[in-house]
Amino acid sequence: GMYLWINVFDMGLSVQWDKANKFYVILQPRWQGAVTGLCGNYNGDGSDDLATPGGLTETSTILFGDSWKLHSYCPIANPQGDTCSLYPHRKLWAAKKCGVLKSNVFKPCHSEIPLQKWYDLCVKDTCGCNVGGDCECLCTAVSAYAEACSQAGIHINWRSQGLCAMQCPVGMSYSPCASRCPAETCENTGIYKRLLLACKDEVCTEGCAPDPCARNGIMQDS
Repeated sequence: GMYLWINVFDMGLSVQWDKANKFYVILQPRWQGAVTGLCGNYNGDGSDDLATPGGLTETSTILFGDSWKLHSYCPIANPQGDTCSLYPHRKLWAAKKCGVLKSNVFKPCHSEIPLQKWYDLCVKDTCGCNVGGDCECLCTAVSAYAEACSQAGIHINWRSQGLCAMQCPVGMSYSPCASRCPAETCENTGIYKRLLLACKDEVCTEGCAPDPCARNGIMQDS
């Protein structure tokens, strides 16, 4: 699929990585209100997620990030400037490509997830990728809005051969609403029910979904 999964069952912890720029840490409910750090405190109140090790709540993400440095030799974070002013030759291209967010493709989501913030971030990130990987930055930014739409129950099939095409392995096909759970295979069938405990309640996400097997069949490991 699209994500690489690491599950630590005894800890109630799962980590997902899209092999590019998106990284998720997922905790079981027993950790609610019992954690701190850069990912927040998981208490259901987003207003106090920027808490420092000393318990103060910062309004600046820069100061918040710096407060969690483990070593004195770690450099101080620098605020990011206006990337489109730094690289003005990229502004028109970035605005044009990020315009897909304003198109009819994403229209079903506009009333649920306000668009402007996501569009502005898309343009900023796409302007900033000035040393290669420009399409990766664009695709990650558009995918982030698509993910927010999925969280709201609106699954957008936005990728195409001309825009951030996703190549899936043999036996799998792209889906805007693929299960976050790994497919059942000959290798994991003995522990598959245990694997499902870590992901069965997760909202689906875009990615490569396994093609249906024959009745009562499971996928063969490659």
